[in-house]
Amino acid sequence: MTCRAVQLQLEDAYRKLEERAIQLINIQDYTQSILRSITSGVITVGPDGSVATANPAAERMLSMSEFEMVPKPIGSALPVRRRHLGRRLQGARRGVCRSRCGRPR
Repeated sequence: MTCRAVQLQLEDAYRKLEERAIQLINIQDYTQSILRSITSGVITVGPDGSVATANPAAERMLSMSEFEMVPKPIGSALPVRRRHLGRRLQGARRGVCRSRCGRPR
């Protein structure tokens, strides 16, 4: 393979990568606009159990800005009386789900 052929392949790969990056940005913008327009509080949690996003309704409900919640653990974003929900969410992330009476499912 000549240097010119390698250069052309790299340019093609770079162009495709740029196109995919633009598509991803458009999808993220679309998803964010949906989350922001939902009137119910929505908090998304990453694989590590930390808050990834919070929509305006969630900010109002918790009296915290998204900036204050991201990237804290979900339990710290919830009011003290609701922290058990954060522990349950983190347990679900690890694959440990329990019913209301505490028995394993």
